[in-house]
Amino acid sequence: TGDTGSITLDALPTAQIQQVEVMKGAGSALYGSNAMGGVVNIITRTPSSGKSSLRVRSYTGFYDQPSYPQWRWSSRRRHFEGLTVDCLTNFLNVSSIISFNLKSDMSFKENADFRKWNVAGIFRFSLTPNNYWNVISGYLKSDDGSFIFWRDCNHALRVGNEPEDIFTRTYTTYFYLYPVMTQILSSRFFYRLRLRFTRAHSEDHAHARPGYHPQLLGIYRQSTADTYGGELQFNYQYSPETNIVFGFDGHKNDVSSIQYGYHRLGRFSVYFQNEKELFHGFKLTTGFRWDWEWGSDIATMSQFNPKVGVNYLFANGNSFRCSVGRGFRAPSAAERFISTFANMIKVLPNPALKPERNISAEIGCELGVTSHSRLDISVFSTDYWGLIEPQLNAQKLEVQFANITRARIQGLELNQRITWWGNRLESNLGYTYVYSKNLSRLPNGEPSQEYGKMLKHRPRHLLYVTTSAKWNNWLGVVDFRHISKIERTDEVTNIPDINKRVPIYVTDLSLGWQKSKYSVWFLVKNLFQYYYVESPGNLGELRNYTLKLDWHL
Repeated sequence: TGDTGSITLDALPTAQIQQVEVMKGAGSALYGSNAMGGVVNIITRTPSSGKSSLRVRSYTGFYDQPSYPQWRWSSRRRHFEGLTVDCLTNFLNVSSIISFNLKSDMSFKENADFRKWNVAGIFRFSLTPNNYWNVISGYLKSDDGSFIFWRDCNHALRVGNEPEDIFTRTYTTYFYLYPVMTQILSSRFFYRLRLRFTRAHSEDHAHARPGYHPQLLGIYRQSTADTYGGELQFNYQYSPETNIVFGFDGHKNDVSSIQYGYHRLGRFSVYFQNEKELFHGFKLTTGFRWDWEWGSDIATMSQFNPKVGVNYLFANGNSFRCSVGRGFRAPSAAERFISTFANMIKVLPNPALKPERNISAEIGCELGVTSHSRLDISVFSTDYWGLIEPQLNAQKLEVQFANITRARIQGLELNQRITWWGNRLESNLGYTYVYSKNLSRLPNGEPSQEYGKMLKHRPRHLLYVTTSAKWNNWLGVVDFRHISKIERTDEVTNIPDINKRVPIYVTDLSLGWQKSKYSVWFLVKNLFQYYYVESPGNLGELRNYTLKLDWHL
């Protein structure tokens, strides 16, 4: 969105997603200026020109009661449900996928419930054999509670970030329109024009709690952000071994808000990437992205971001890769201009915020361990300058975002896939070790109090294991995840019992029965009812049960 810079994933139905690509680090010149830590590239499905079809999916479920009586704030069974209808049609030479989604969740936490619905469509048509269009559009409306942290550890499911007499509801609407035109000029050269418009509107309403009659009710925070932009990208195959991509990308954000004020911010970038196969199996990718930012009440800023990567594919299918790149993230309007009260703390604006910058590098390889097992292992290192973090003045209970941190994050990542028994049994293991270090110094060059310490709110170890088994029409899946205990967090805060932190051990179980046109799934999340916090003072999901049905008509 144009105000907070957040991603509204609920606006795009999962049925319209074909593939999700995850690219770590600032190693690509083709993607957005804010891709410092990497890119999650969502590739939408292409509507088929075949016969029409209809798909209906629904689910319903409920949460278990917590084991501790003092946590039980409601006598009602807390349930959730959802419905998705996808229609694939081909009418007047326009192929389309139209989706309608509705979901509701009472939540196991006080004032954390939500209701959302959205409609979205992908439309594909051709004007000439060498010119075709994809138009993606959608609308989302939601009503969300505001649970940020608990009242205290003994009342872990009661909201603690609200006054005693009111609670907050956030009402959001989000509209987007993305027309994409592709023009093929020859077998080796084409260009693509992407246009985009989004409007995000949100309102925070204060409602009276039962038995209270506060004086100040209604809207106390509101924001409308319009984003207009476009990208022109050229793709040229210079030779069978060389592919060149270059283009321009720009957009403007108009923000009008109670808490942010009125501001216009613009961003523009030019990029170039060359991928060349120097010899069989060995590819060298070089490129750059040059970013500019300007707007009302801020200084014009720019940065040149070069990238380089190498990939070598061996004859036996193993591969080696390495990359290094520079990244750039401009502060959002919310970080720069916010002026409000949040969590009973005054938040001050800071228009002088500067962009975050980083340099990241990765070396990795993919190996065939056996005919049934593949291993991907990599090491990475990223240096950050000017990380934006909230600074708390405990005496005045005031917070202001500031560029305060020079940091380094290094680590190891391992992924392994193993299959047995004719691919009927499959396991996927992912492990990440993270070593982070604060390198901040005072203006006079002396080390700060945080110098040399581990960064706050970051775990060292992350482990994910998924095992699935197939037998005829049956499929079972067990997911396990472990995240080590957060070692450091803010010591000065208004969150009660902030030191109640534990390592995470969560197991999910799924059992499904599938036929060609329908399937039934039963899921249990947090099978062993393990209690942990996702963030300071925010308890993780309780055990819950879900029944899913899926029909293809």
